[in-house]
Amino acid sequence: CETYVLVTNNLADCNGPLPTIAGAIEREDESPVSGVSTDLSGFISQSVLTDSLGTYALEGLEPEFDYTVTPFLDGDDQNGLTTYDVVLISRHILGIDHLDSPYQLIAADVNNSGSVSTLDMILLRQVILSILVEIPNGPSWRFVPKSHQFEEPTNPWAEPIPYSVTYNDLVTSRLDEDYVAIKIGDIDLSAVASAGPVTETRNSSHDGPAAHLRFEDVVLPAGAAVQVPLNSDWSDLAGFQALLTFDQETVALESVDAGALGEPFFHQVSGRLAMSWNGDTPPENDKPLLYLTLRAKRRVRLSEVVFLDAQSMQPECYT
Repeated sequence: CETYVLVTNNLADCNGPLPTIAGAIEREDESPVSGVSTDLSGFISQSVLTDSLGTYALEGLEPEFDYTVTPFLDGDDQNGLTTYDVVLISRHILGIDHLDSPYQLIAADVNNSGSVSTLDMILLRQVILSILVEIPNGPSWRFVPKSHQFEEPTNPWAEPIPYSVTYNDLVTSRLDEDYVAIKIGDIDLSAVASAGPVTETRNSSHDGPAAHLRFEDVVLPAGAAVQVPLNSDWSDLAGFQALLTFDQETVALESVDAGALGEPFFHQVSGRLAMSWNGDTPPENDKPLLYLTLRAKRRVRLSEVVFLDAQSMQPECYT
């Protein structure tokens, strides 16, 4: 004789849709962040990228298993980083203007130490000046579940900050699993967060007065090293940044010596001179900022070979 055993699951709907985990990833100003890799681990592993609206959906998950979702985005470290961010961190440290959200504080923790200090300012400036090519000690973006409640918003490190969410015995879909995206070092939210059309890339509320960098428009003889002072004519500034580039086919920028602007505030490399300064007292107007040594390959006027590069670094000054 033969015996048959029929096993049925009376609790599950075998014809029902499989669970989905979905949500949106936005900055605290609700700007969507596209291109974030939303990684699923657990019984099933998969990854999807957020779209231009910052949304993601991890579909077709087997029910009654555990899953963890971890958003990840790295690279383009200089995106949104300016000297104004250094100014804002400095004012926070000095107690002049405190950063007023836990997400700003996390962004200001450039070295990922669990605090905001002058070391974060130093690292941030080094990235702005291209001394460092990437932010150390972690990816350039971090993502906190929007549902997370900070026990101490003025000290978000008082408890471990979650950068992922785990779902135990997932049975039904979770469709509002949103995250707040944080671009490290970008305190004023000026980073380009989406691949879609950009309507505004800078916050105009901190536009400063016009300031000038001045060279004497000398004629550079062929083959001779010439030292040229770089002067300024501004006062009452809290900070500035600018990038000068030189036509390397015609002239070589051999060296840059400090003047009123100290060595931590400029960086010379491959025909480029980047400057980033902030402080209580602006550089003296009656003393050159820097002394540049140039050697031309042919006789040429200085104004024909030096350019203000606003594409690579937006020239800005702040009061």
